Amino acid sequence: MEFYHIDRRGFLSENQVIDLIPSSTKGNKDIFKEHANFMFPRGLSEHGKQYLNAANSVDSITEWFYEYIRRTDFYNRPSRFESVFAFGNMVDLQRFRTQSKMEQIFPIYKIQSSNFFKADMNLVGNQPSPLATSLFAHYYWSGETNIDINKKFNLTPLWEYLLTGPIKVLERIE
Repeated sequence: MEFYHIDRRGFLSENQVIDLIPSSTKGNKDIFKEHANFMFPRGLSEHGKQYLNAANSVDSITEWFYEYIRRTDFYNRPSRFESVFAFGNMVDLQRFRTQSKMEQIFPIYKIQSSNFFKADMNLVGNQPSPLATSLFAHYYWSGETNIDINKKFNLTPLWEYLLTGPIKVLERIE
């Protein structure tokens, strides 16, 4: 299936195959490197690398919270730490740009993968409490959204796709 990806890191090129990168940690702390390799033996996506060891970051804590919910209750779903994120159409991609107040223009690529999972990205990062974060994570990993949550927190579902390899970069479209 074909998807649309914002290349915020500037790493992509046409005909590239996106692979996981080995787990690594800041510094030479062997015990942390061993744990990272235990947690993600296949490696990490660029997204995973960004949040593996980020200090003092609410986003990092949320990513780890969602990872543990996935591991305990939705083990068959792909890890966000091992995934490339994309949208199913340009309308959703543009909506993400607007919603995230993305001022800088990044390249947009059409990419292809047959391994994907669809979830409501608006459920991630909206953490009014640990209980709400847990509830949101369960809806996220079930691939569903919730009308009551959407009304209460003024959210409109924005469907993202978590892609896992092999992922082929087809063409730059913007």
